[in-house]
Amino acid sequence: MKTILLSCLLGLYAALANVQAAPILQVNTFGVLTGAKDVMVGAKRYDVEFLDGSCVELFSPCKSSTAFVFRTREEAAAASAALLESVLLNGPSGMFLSIPSLIAGCSFSDVCNLATPFGIGVGVEGFNGVLVTFSNRVSLKVGFPSNGVVDGELSASLDTWAASSVVYARWSSAPIPEPGIIWWLAIAATALLLVRPRTCAALRFASLF
Repeated sequence: MKTILLSCLLGLYAALANVQAAPILQVNTFGVLTGAKDVMVGAKRYDVEFLDGSCVELFSPCKSSTAFVFRTREEAAAASAALLESVLLNGPSGMFLSIPSLIAGCSFSDVCNLATPFGIGVGVEGFNGVLVTFSNRVSLKVGFPSNGVVDGELSASLDTWAASSVVYARWSSAPIPEPGIIWWLAIAATALLLVRPRTCAALRFASLF
């Protein structure tokens, strides 16, 4: 019995891990991907929005790295890689990898760049950003790399409304979710596993009198 309970408990924890690992895609009524919630970057969860506009409009005041959630190249690169691995995919919600024009802010059918800024450029107007670049694998646009994370720099005054293949990724810390049914089941199973041996021992002891 104890072995069966332990197996069930491990299964519950595995299910919980799988549920938490999957981002919640934000898709509008036109089938366009506008962002995602609960994207895992390292050991932390973030929400992300794909927005057009300028750095000043979206990351006000856009004068230092404190305007951004990620403030080093390594952090921004990890966030961009997380988008490629868990958000920009083909699936039931849409063919976002094969059809980049289904990403908010991108109207080209063969390339879309999602810029995650992390710092202000030195000596030039603008900021250093990590660009997530993913292109149609069937008809790659000349001069654009295939799917991957690359360095880039955009002017702080650039309004991406005028750039059909560039959109900003604006990140924020995801709120801590309330425990779901799987969590409660896992807690109950753990408590039962820990308490049951003691209960059985107490009953055996009581039976001696």
